[in-house]
Amino acid sequence: MITNSKKFTNIKTYTNSKICTKNKPMKIGNNNKVKNLKIHYIDIGNADSILIEQSGHNMLIDTGTNDDSTLIVNYLKHQGVKKLDYVIGTYPHKNHIGGIGTIIKTFNVNQVFIPKVTSTNELFKNVVTTLKNKGLKATYPVVGNNYNLGNAKWTILAPNKAEYKSLNNYSIVTKLKFGNNSFIFTGDAKDISERQILQKQLDIHADVLKIGNHGNASSTTDAFLKKVNPIYAVISVGKENSYGYPTYEVMERLRKQNISVFRTDEQKNIIVTSDGKNLTWNVSSWDNTKMNGYGSRSLKNGDKYIGYWKNGLFNGKGTLKYKNGDEYIGSFISGQKQGQGKYKWTNGEYYKGHWLKDKIEGTGTYIFKNGDNYEGHWSNNKMNGTGKYKFKNGKTLEGNWLNNNYIK
Repeated sequence: MITNSKKFTNIKTYTNSKICTKNKPMKIGNNNKVKNLKIHYIDIGNADSILIEQSGHNMLIDTGTNDDSTLIVNYLKHQGVKKLDYVIGTYPHKNHIGGIGTIIKTFNVNQVFIPKVTSTNELFKNVVTTLKNKGLKATYPVVGNNYNLGNAKWTILAPNKAEYKSLNNYSIVTKLKFGNNSFIFTGDAKDISERQILQKQLDIHADVLKIGNHGNASSTTDAFLKKVNPIYAVISVGKENSYGYPTYEVMERLRKQNISVFRTDEQKNIIVTSDGKNLTWNVSSWDNTKMNGYGSRSLKNGDKYIGYWKNGLFNGKGTLKYKNGDEYIGSFISGQKQGQGKYKWTNGEYYKGHWLKDKIEGTGTYIFKNGDNYEGHWSNNKMNGTGKYKFKNGKTLEGNWLNNNYIK
């Protein structure tokens, strides 16, 4: 629930010299100035909701989860939205269409797009029922169909097949064009859908790409990214999400093509404004010269890391899952276990306490696989200093230790 309206008013302006020049605003007809296009990538965690405004016409792509409904409604009202020309529920998943019922009930909606998919999903059934109750009929996507949003035009790029194994690939993918600027919105479309879009040889070049599936490595393939050739990428993703999005793989693909990145988990609501020639952002782009911020990576040795990064190294809170089944959850500094952390071995042993440069160092508790446990001081992975060793049978040894030996 929104308690502070300043969340939506504290806006700074940043431009990028690669495309921002002092061109005059786009005009149409009898010297009438066209109002700017504004796109809001709303921060609702690991979900999608994108508001597009142009000359009093509005479009909403996805509505987040049901729990996000109040936030989205308040955000739209704060922007002065009373009517939505189009609402797109990209595909039947709770973090994309969960709030669509509330949106339809709250605003005057002209047309609703959902994919033509047979789903036993209760949420999807409720969406269909809500549409009927409001006297609306679902519009199913047809690739190549064009629609106007004020002086902007948008086109459907996907889905390109009637049936998919993965619901993600039913995602309605669209391209919006306003003057010389263009934008692509991908929902949670995966590599299969991207490949089919490429096979259609559609015009998919765009200045801004909304990254598919919150930064999952199965989306935003190299081939698709190369064809879109965006200057900017926006990732709608939840802070410290359990999936580890965005993945290192996707961030690396963006790095290789020198694409500027924006992230809702790090930068909150992201707003881009277009006058038909220039793009202006409310925040500066995220530092993606190396892996920074939250994300995940599957390492070459089979291990997997989910957590915070700094300059390409594990840094901050994170989870390192080893190929052999061991797991560390805790603090990292410069790629090493350092600070408080918990380590679980596959043999049943467990340590919780302080680490220094990948070694057990400081105070902590170790539980051995035979049921014994030690609580006290450690140095260089060994019991060193004062501590108490408790045997499984209840006997205890308390005093000083040196290199795992009790010396009283």
